[in-house]
Formats: sequence, C-alpha cells, structure tokens
Amino acid sequence: MLTQNELGAALGELRELVGLSTDECSARIGVAAQDLQRVEQGHLDMSVIEQLAQLYGLDVDDLSDGAFRASEDTRGATVFLLQGAYQEFDAGDIATLSRAILAARYMTSLGGSEGAALLRTRLELVPTPAAGPWRADAARQGYLLAREVRRKLALEGEPLADIGELLEERLGIAVVVESLKSPHLRAASIVDAGRAAAAAVLGAADPEREANPALARVYLAHELCHILFDPAAPGMVRLALDDRLDTRRSRGRGSFGSSQDALLESRAKGFAAEFLLPHQGLVQLLGTPADTCVLAEARTMIQRAREHFGTPQEIAANHLENLGFVSKDLRLELGRLPAPPAPATRLPGMSKPPIRLERLSAHGLTMTKNAVLEARNMAAQVVSEIGSDVLGSALAAVGRNRPLEATDKLVDLFDGLLASGQLKAASRILEELDPSKFPPGVLTGVLAVTLPAKTELGEARTKYFDRVRVALAATWQLPQDRIEAIEKRLR
Repeated sequence: MLTQNELGAALGELRELVGLSTDECSARIGVAAQDLQRVEQGHLDMSVIEQLAQLYGLDVDDLSDGAFRASEDTRGATVFLLQGAYQEFDAGDIATLSRAILAARYMTSLGGSEGAALLRTRLELVPTPAAGPWRADAARQGYLLAREVRRKLALEGEPLADIGELLEERLGIAVVVESLKSPHLRAASIVDAGRAAAAAVLGAADPEREANPALARVYLAHELCHILFDPAAPGMVRLALDDRLDTRRSRGRGSFGSSQDALLESRAKGFAAEFLLPHQGLVQLLGTPADTCVLAEARTMIQRAREHFGTPQEIAANHLENLGFVSKDLRLELGRLPAPPAPATRLPGMSKPPIRLERLSAHGLTMTKNAVLEARNMAAQVVSEIGSDVLGSALAAVGRNRPLEATDKLVDLFDGLLASGQLKAASRILEELDPSKFPPGVLTGVLAVTLPAKTELGEARTKYFDRVRVALAATWQLPQDRIEAIEKRLR
C-alpha cells in the first residue's frame, strides 16, 4: 500500500495522465484548487478522495487504503478501463503511463499537416463493441478488423517489417519502451480523450521478449487493436493493461457470456494473429488451407509461416490451426514440439529505437495545457472534416438514387462517433445534417442509431428530431399517422 505522500503524488500523476490542469480538475469535482493541491501533496481529505475516485472510476475504499483498482460499477467510463481482471497494478506506473501519453500528445500536436494526415488515417477506423457472446466470436471479429486495417494501409498479404515504425509513421501512435513496476505487466495502451493521441507501451524488463524479440510484434499488434477499436467514454482517457498474452486463452470453450472486457481481450488476440499472419499471405505462401493431419507437414508449414512473417512459434501454430491449415487433431502433438531455433534471417521485433521517456525531460517537455489542447483540437478538427466528407458522400449517394448506401454511411459515422465517445462531434454533425435533402429512410436511420445516446446528445438530437418532423411533413409529405409512429418509436 502507498503512503499518504505516495498516494497524493500518484493522484497528481493520474490527473496529468487524464490531461487536466489543477484548476480544471478542481472545477470538475467541485472542490477548491488549494484543497486538491493539498491532497496531491499528501494531506489527504476523504471528501476530496471520494470525488477523485468517482472522476477516475476507482474504488474509493481501495483508494483510501492506497491501492488503485477500478470500481465495479464503471464500464468504459473511466481512465482505468482494465482489460481483464487486472488486480496487480502498481500506482508507481502511473507516472510512466502519464509521460507516455504526453509523448503521444506531443507527437500529434507537433506533427503539423503530416501529423493531421496520420491522425485522420487512425480516426477513420471506427471503434466498435466486441462481438459475442463467445470469445471465439470476438476473435473472429479481430480477424476481420485486422484485414480492414491492412486494406486501409495497403499492406495486403505482405509480412510486416518493423511494426513499431508502422505504428509511429503510418498511424501516429507513439511506441514507448520503459520500465514498469506492476508484476507481470508486459504492455499497455493509452488513448487520449477524443482519440487525440495514442501510445503503446512495452515493459523494458521482459525476460520473455528479450529471449524472443518477435514477441514485441505480438504485443504491439495486440495493443494496436485496443487503440483503434475499443469503445471509449466521452471526454475520458482510455487505458488497457495487458499481462502475458497467452494465445491459448482465446479458443472460446466455456466462455459463453464473457464480460465485455474478456471479449475485448479475445478480439485483440485474434487481431494480432491475423495482422501478423494474414490469411491472404498465408495462402500465397502455403496454398489453400487443407486441414493437414500429417505431423511432419504441419510442423513444416508452421516453421515456414514463422520464418516468413517473423512471429513466435506458438502464435503461428495456433493461427494456422484456427484458419484450417493444420488439423485441430494435432493440437496436443504440436504442443509437445520444442520451439525450433530462431532463424538467422528473423524479422526484427523493432529495428527503430523506441521513444525513451527521458527525452521528454531532456527537451524540457512537461505536461502543459497547450500540449493537451493542441492535440485534442487537432483531433476535433480532423473528426469534423471526416464528418463533413461523409455527409457529402451520403448526399451524393442520394443523388444517385442510392438511399440505402447513404443510410449505411451515416449510420457507420454516428456508430463510430458514439463508440469513441465523441459526443460533441456527433452533435455538430447532427446540426449540419439537412433533413430536407435526405429521404425519410435515411433520416430515421440516423434517429435510430442516435437513440441510445439521446440523453448525452441532448439538445442537438432534440432539435434534429424537430427538423426531421417538419421535413417529413413539408418536404417528403408523409401522412400524419406515419410521422406519429416514427415519433413514438424514435423520439
């Protein structure tokens, strides 16, 4: 457990991770700034502690005892969205994670037009809840999402060279390698509010990764799925902590009714396997899957895939089995096989030096309001541009007499905005949407997808509905009984 001074310091570091100044944080929880400062200096006040626990989604009893654990009643509305039941988080890592997201914020805010282009590439990939109810369902969804990202980046079936470089230079995601204090914590991902910045963090002292550098590729692919596709809450930083990524856990047996966190983990594991060993590339390398039952052939196939795509033995074996290249009847025999020596031409785990957090202090970069605001403002601008482009594209589809295409475009847009917690952007686009230019089916599609968030969208959705009601009668001349039925169902 932490001492009072350590707990106060950790709460200050957590505030910086979230991206709040002292004044902003004190205003949000309704206490005086000096009272918050005293708590962060180790002079604990339980009334302030309770407010901070609610803000950060932490269990107040654990927090008062000096431990950081997620509150049981928070699901995604917290900085501590812990994937899986991670119960050994050391508060000493908050400072490291805070500096990691700071590095990501600077990467976004200082990137200029090139940074905005990278940000757009990332933000065009839409967060979505994990499929279920079986973990295998989520893993298969991970395959589809990995193929979507490969198409987006024009990677097709080719092996990835340096995945750390890909994250930084194609998607604007900071890759950080730093010592972590939490037991068994191997990797983490952090996404800023509004998806403005993102960082993937690898623990520096990882004996398994040191023995097998290709594990870095698996960890980073896994964190990439969390960063791109995990749902978020409005205005919150999202953090996923991952221990040893055991690919055998995602088979889905006995996992009906898994929690959303467990499904997100299974999805990230499936994503990592398919992103590193794409089905298209495996077919090009090995031919059409034939569910081979011959042990020697299976071992040869696994070794060829491992060498070609630069992955560990276990993930190659499991993925070839799941895709039907290797018979599931060989599972036990393959599990007993010793891993072959690493090939001399193994692709690197990461050839480019990762961000080292000491560079921040070396350059005098500390948490500033400008760094946070510039990154978040850039993200808001990019999202606004994406929304305007989708509106234009949907309107063009209507002009081609393709209302279903227009509906799909707008539903996907709002689905993504709501899943990523971007309520302001969703409200802004609702205000831009002119009901007199879109037919009734499109308008009701938007009403349906925004209905679950009508409270959060508030006045913006209410005004949109009122404009739709007027347009349905005046422009589209729907009979009153149909308008009333729509109002009853979608108001």
